[in-house]
Amino acid sequence: MIKNLVEAALEAELDSHLARKLTANRRNGKSRKTIKSLNGNFELTTPRDGDGTFTPFKPGEVVEMSVKPRFFNGQFSGLVEA
Repeated sequence: MIKNLVEAALEAELDSHLARKLTANRRNGKSRKTIKSLNGNFELTTPRDGDGTFTPFKPGEVVEMSVKPRFFNGQFSGLVEA
């Protein structure tokens, strides 16, 4: 669940990043990153750009994320925190 949410957010962030540039920069495949989560480690597929200017995570950066369950009107929903 976290993996899919973060990957979708990264795709949207790259779209925004590419829209801001007035150059011919474009998508250039994907790379894999291992993310440390309070719920365990997982691997993300992160998008890349041709110029290498899109860096959602700094090299060597430890990203800690957790999903905290909460109840809202008696229904379970997940809250993602970074």
